[in-house]
Amino acid sequence: MKLSTGRALLTIGLSLLTVVAVNLVWFWHGGQFMLMLCATYLLGVVGANLAYGHIQKRWSYRGAAYSGAILVFVLVCYVSAELMARSMSDDRAPIFMWVFSYGFVALVSWLALDLALRGRLEHSKIWVKPVLAAVAVGCIAWAGWYSYSSPVARVMNPSPKDCALMVQALKDFSPDGFEQGIRLNTKYNCDWVALGLPESSLRESEPKSITGLWAFDPWFSVGKPAYNLFRNRAFIDVGGEWVSLGGGGERCQYDRTLKGWKKTRCERSWIS
Repeated sequence: MKLSTGRALLTIGLSLLTVVAVNLVWFWHGGQFMLMLCATYLLGVVGANLAYGHIQKRWSYRGAAYSGAILVFVLVCYVSAELMARSMSDDRAPIFMWVFSYGFVALVSWLALDLALRGRLEHSKIWVKPVLAAVAVGCIAWAGWYSYSSPVARVMNPSPKDCALMVQALKDFSPDGFEQGIRLNTKYNCDWVALGLPESSLRESEPKSITGLWAFDPWFSVGKPAYNLFRNRAFIDVGGEWVSLGGGGERCQYDRTLKGWKKTRCERSWIS
């Protein structure tokens, strides 16, 4: 085996292990989904590596070679995400979010390892290293800011801790509705009563006819939380209707503190 081939295989393998490690630490989705992601990134990184070599043979400018490699990787991720969305008959948004979120991890890992192990900067011009270093610092800073301030992972199956945060969001959104036990229009596998929600809130909707009209049954609801990469910030959708066509919803942000989760801001998401 040639030294260049061995280094390429090591670089690709370590970048995939980085993706698996991130998935294990933060958001484990199961073996099947992880295998699909690894297959996607394997094809993407191999294609990026081949694209770099092909472009580098024709142009000496390494920036063009790396740009072509990144483009190939992004195209592979897009095609794979599109195929996943169609085969699963699922919502496209979360699939594309996960594929490209972990894809960013795989791509940055491959670029960093490629520069470190393959020595492609050893004979570069004097200005190349500072420019690439500045670009790398900028990417890391942007990734850190985005990972901290944006929801990148929506919970699939709420855990007891997720359910507790959802109940807190309901109580913050409508303290009166929470105490009066209005109907909860949310179906998740949570022990609502143990978390403080009145049993009357778990009743099924039973509209009653009054003089030929349907009596309105007030309700409120809460969505599954979405967390930032560090899981110290959560975003939750809450809403409800108190009278027919008289209600609204909010998307609220919660930050983790020493005393637990604290609501920091809310934005109106819908109104009726």
